[in-house]
Amino acid sequence: MWGFSLPPEAGYPVNSGDGPRYLMMETHFDNRGMVPNLVDNSGLRFYYTPNLRAHDAGVMSLGMHPNWRHLIPPGQSAVLSQGHCTAPCTSQI
Repeated sequence: MWGFSLPPEAGYPVNSGDGPRYLMMETHFDNRGMVPNLVDNSGLRFYYTPNLRAHDAGVMSLGMHPNWRHLIPPGQSAVLSQGHCTAPCTSQI
């Protein structure tokens, strides 16, 4: 199986009060060659069990949230993008 999968002893808590209230899949497509009849098979597969795992899984994302100001203009040989995290922000990690 390719992609991201968790070890058998870990899982994301669902419907526990502390777990996520929603799940989202975001996909970006680029068909610059305008290939006709291109088929996409991306997706998610979830497995649910009432048997709790030994460890709860989580994801930690660091960096700036992407927004329209962080687009790379066409034809650039180099682009510098900087972000700063304040001391109060890092003290919460």
